[in-house]
Amino acid sequence: MMRFFLIALSFLGALPSLAQAAAWKVDQQKSSLGFSYEMMGDMTKGHFEDWTADIVFDPDQLEDAKIVVSVDLSSVKAGGADRDGMLMEQEWFDVDTEKNAIFTANTVTHLMANKYQAKGILTLKSMELPMMLDFTLDIKGETAVADITGSLTRSKAFLGLESYPEDGTVGYNVPITAHVVATAKSD
Repeated sequence: MMRFFLIALSFLGALPSLAQAAAWKVDQQKSSLGFSYEMMGDMTKGHFEDWTADIVFDPDQLEDAKIVVSVDLSSVKAGGADRDGMLMEQEWFDVDTEKNAIFTANTVTHLMANKYQAKGILTLKSMELPMMLDFTLDIKGETAVADITGSLTRSKAFLGLESYPEDGTVGYNVPITAHVVATAKSD
């Protein structure tokens, strides 16, 4: 009987480590997903109006982190209706074939203080591209705020290479930024 009691106590003591990482709900009104690009020497900013994120994250349980971001490519705003329309075409996002781009984090690493790095795969136009995103994270109570940076290489994603094969007219490097405000989901 005593042995059973000790085994039960040791199991109960392990329960906190079995707890799942927290799920977070993104506040779309306070959050943004943007990018910038160079066109003929001028930097221009753009953003996506429609995107979702499925986030399970606890800084003490990084091995259980789950981050999946789905971006509706047809919601792009790139500095004018002509540019928005061009990005819908087959040469660019090809939204008639595949409307969403999806980033799935495979690993999240703590770098230092409130700095982290997510490594994963961006699925874009049926291609799987490795992607690394750096982010800062501040959690206060039930609210988390993350500022995210990364980049996409246009030539590796085969975006606009027919019309703009060179780096000079439309730059190859496309910096990505996001500001995410989320609240802990209640069970």
